[in-house]
Amino acid sequence: MINMNDEKRIEYIDYLNVFCCLAVVALHCNGCFWKFSYESYWISSVFIECIFYFAVPIFFMISGITLFDYKDKYDTKTYFIKRFKRTVIPFLFWSIAWVIFSKTNREKSILEIFNLIINTKAQGVYWFFMPLFSIYLTIPAFSYINKDTRIKVLKYIFWYGLIATAFIPFIAKITHLPFNSALRAPICGGALLYPIIGYLLVNSYKLTGKERIVIYLLGLCGLLSRLLTVMFWSLEEGKIVNTFGGSTNFPTILYAIAVFVFFQYDIFRFKIFQFLKNINVKSITEYTFGIYLVHKVFVIKLPQLLHFSNQSIIWRSAGVFCVFLLSLLAVKILKQIPLLKRVV
Repeated sequence: MINMNDEKRIEYIDYLNVFCCLAVVALHCNGCFWKFSYESYWISSVFIECIFYFAVPIFFMISGITLFDYKDKYDTKTYFIKRFKRTVIPFLFWSIAWVIFSKTNREKSILEIFNLIINTKAQGVYWFFMPLFSIYLTIPAFSYINKDTRIKVLKYIFWYGLIATAFIPFIAKITHLPFNSALRAPICGGALLYPIIGYLLVNSYKLTGKERIVIYLLGLCGLLSRLLTVMFWSLEEGKIVNTFGGSTNFPTILYAIAVFVFFQYDIFRFKIFQFLKNINVKSITEYTFGIYLVHKVFVIKLPQLLHFSNQSIIWRSAGVFCVFLLSLLAVKILKQIPLLKRVV
């Protein structure tokens, strides 16, 4: 079993955290993807959407790596208290803030406001909180299994979930055959498959070079299957056809695993990425969650202030780094304010 305190592991997890956070910002600066057009800007938006789609799945994978062994550090009561303080309170605070500052929500009833928050309609980019809370609530069930047995159980759940929840539905879509959803794996429904994958990749599998090449090829197939189908089927239909979109689709799972494994084993084998060693990612990692929470403010306001179209390639490239850096600065400032430092 790989030591969870291993310095190399911590380093690549930090790089993944920051890169996934930047990828989320890129996706949200690329909002023009969701309005179909035959113009060239929409074609470029398809590439951005598909290339950076690994972000939230890998974020869930990292959650599994850091949390499945929580009992090595504290009990289940402390686990829930930490999760509540770290995620539930910030989610509620920022969701309520979006309700308050949205003109269309000010006259809604208490029940309507509750619906906006619990169904993440107050701010759509907070959708990931609900599967994240589901993951947090499920993980303690596995903590009562000793580590060696837990890995065996998680391996079984992974293969069952991958085949029944992802692969078979994928084949059904390709062949246009009806799929009986009762066959899905209930024990790893939704996003739970990702923390299981992350935990196993770190604690169980030591991948050889040949195995990694196979994973990269499968990941490339996953990326291309979504990119090409979205592009060509949408152009043919005259509307967005996102058949293989969604975080639990088989192509996304393959692609996310490949990106994770690349950071885990091979990223610094390439000279083009050596410059990353000069970046103190640990100093940024502690702010990534806050960036997730606040970046949408800058995604909305910055193009208005700079008079940029959201279709502009400048906005969807350089604008991504501007939003990321401004969000980072905002979070750093908020962390200096006693009443607000706990909500970022």
